[in-house]
Amino acid sequence: MKDKKLLKEIFTVEKRFDDIFRGDRIDLDQNGRILIAPCIECLNFIDLKSGQKIYKLSANEQKSQFTIDNGDDGKEECIVTFAYNSVEQNVVIAYTSGLLRHYSLTIIIDDVDKIEINHSLQRTWKSMHIGPIARIRFDTTGTLIATGGSDGTVKLWNLMQKYCTHNLKNHVRAVIQTITFAPRFTTDSYHIFVSGDDYGIHVWNLIDSKHLCVLEGHESKVTEILFTSNHQYFISGSRDKLVIIWNWHTMQKYRTMAVYEAIEAMILVPKRKFAQTLIDDDDNNEQVLVVAGDGGLLTLWDWKNGQQLFAQKQSVLAIHQNHDKDTSSSQQYTQINQLVYHPVSEQIVAISYDKDIVFHDVSTLKPTRQLVGTNDEVLDLKFIGQANRHIAVATNSPKIKVFDLDTSSCSFLIGHNDIVLTLAVFPYDRHLMISSSKDNSTRVWKFDNNDCHRAWCIYQGTGHTHSVTSLATSLLAGNLFFLSGSEDTTLKFWKLPNTETVFDSEQLSIENINDKPTNLRSKYTQSCHEKTINSIDVAPNDQLVATGSQDRTAKLWSLPNLKLISIFRGHRKGIWSVRFSPVDQILATGSADSTIKIWSIGTEQQTCLKTFQGHESSVLKLSFIDEGIQLLSSSSDGNLKIWSLQSNDCLATFDAHEGKVWAMDVTDDERTIGIYIF
Repeated sequence: MKDKKLLKEIFTVEKRFDDIFRGDRIDLDQNGRILIAPCIECLNFIDLKSGQKIYKLSANEQKSQFTIDNGDDGKEECIVTFAYNSVEQNVVIAYTSGLLRHYSLTIIIDDVDKIEINHSLQRTWKSMHIGPIARIRFDTTGTLIATGGSDGTVKLWNLMQKYCTHNLKNHVRAVIQTITFAPRFTTDSYHIFVSGDDYGIHVWNLIDSKHLCVLEGHESKVTEILFTSNHQYFISGSRDKLVIIWNWHTMQKYRTMAVYEAIEAMILVPKRKFAQTLIDDDDNNEQVLVVAGDGGLLTLWDWKNGQQLFAQKQSVLAIHQNHDKDTSSSQQYTQINQLVYHPVSEQIVAISYDKDIVFHDVSTLKPTRQLVGTNDEVLDLKFIGQANRHIAVATNSPKIKVFDLDTSSCSFLIGHNDIVLTLAVFPYDRHLMISSSKDNSTRVWKFDNNDCHRAWCIYQGTGHTHSVTSLATSLLAGNLFFLSGSEDTTLKFWKLPNTETVFDSEQLSIENINDKPTNLRSKYTQSCHEKTINSIDVAPNDQLVATGSQDRTAKLWSLPNLKLISIFRGHRKGIWSVRFSPVDQILATGSADSTIKIWSIGTEQQTCLKTFQGHESSVLKLSFIDEGIQLLSSSSDGNLKIWSLQSNDCLATFDAHEGKVWAMDVTDDERTIGIYIF
């Protein structure tokens, strides 16, 4: 009998991947080392070198939770937007209650690379806007801020003297979209440019609070207003796919450019920052307009002559969707909502609508790093690589996210056209992974042996008529096959060729990740259940396969021809997970009826040997550990439980999770469990 001391009863949290960004905008500190990102009730500070969240700025430091007291009912408040001034190290945060808070920050990085952050609350006041604040912007001095509300008004506040200096109203008849302070040259003029949902650009002289004019020309929301370095022009971009260059002194149009996509963000970058491979131009004193929008790609424009200088052919923020041959081709993309250019670190940061943060080298526009702001709903995860320091995660997205457990950096696997539902990894080769999706297909991914952030789709399997909901791989080395189950109630057997003959990492790069993979055809197909197949597992000898279905049954099949051997009946609701013991001839099934059943498969009669009861809701995932002596289960009640198959007892319960534990994986050495908490 195995030594009881070796049994696993205690697990501690090694690393958490919490949401770091759930707001509308981000910013960087003066050195480009720290990412500043709002996340519901707090402002997060992330060290980009380590990927760790190193500081939180909470509105109410007296409470353990990151909440604020609005002075009325004590409800938790969320951050609506914020503005950060890197020179003066000031931050102003707007909350859903209408409160504004002004903090002074101290960010110190010492000689041994230790970061110290402190903050001091300077002032709290009511915005006096009717409705939430949509935008906050510092002026060039860092002492004046402008707040734009959903009520169409703009208010200016002096942070030093702590009072409202201007109340600009009765002109913008919609939610404020952009606020831009013009550079100031004289004492008798100081302009602010504001746009809203009415498509016009409103200009005020702040010296006398006079509304000067409304600039018309766009036919949709103006999303960005920029001033050129020569102070002669300003540039507006809109969702009408137009960029308009205006003469600042005459307020007249200088040029109109069609950029062929709805513009969400623009920045101006010195031309000298780009490599000649992107821009072959000797005039390095000029600025280049970088445009991003619903195409998910960055394009470079010469704003003076309206010429496109460069366009990304592919981006990790762009998801392509190809329709059937009988329909007209179209593409679906991830929209870029914000661009940030940081001159010190020489990075261009792009933020997508689903909170992905991608850092680009400014000279090449190649991505250098990706961070995930929010995980959304995670459906499956798997450890990949021999060192178990990376996890592949299937989220509520066509993208598969690959996290580095040491740095929290992330890369994306792009190929599926709809939400990825499940993943499977070959145990003898953790650089080979299968994915399935609502697009009715399966894909085979090969990870670089030295860098799990590099991967290529080498095969694509089609043939299912509905979403592919479950996967399982062969367990024995050299026996390359996998199985897929679907909402179409069929089970398919797929045989893989030798992957080494079609994969050469030296000839591939991250740019051609979307190159068409080789098509696979299933070798065997069997109609297995009356409802969706939720789970598949292969026996340790690669001779049997078990399926669990929403029809409340589990079934045992022979491989590879998929002949039915037996049916397991007894659960009162659908079965979410089936798992073979690694040593004994038994099968474990987890069900929506909150129970786990252990079945004998070594006799002619497939009988239920025992039933584990203890979960309060659906049992979603199962895994045998400690050479089959223990069983690990996860549930929609948020708990993980360890069961003893010898004593039939629950040895431990881990209740640190507040929501459903949909995904779970265990490393080969059983020292680490990967789970998702939503």
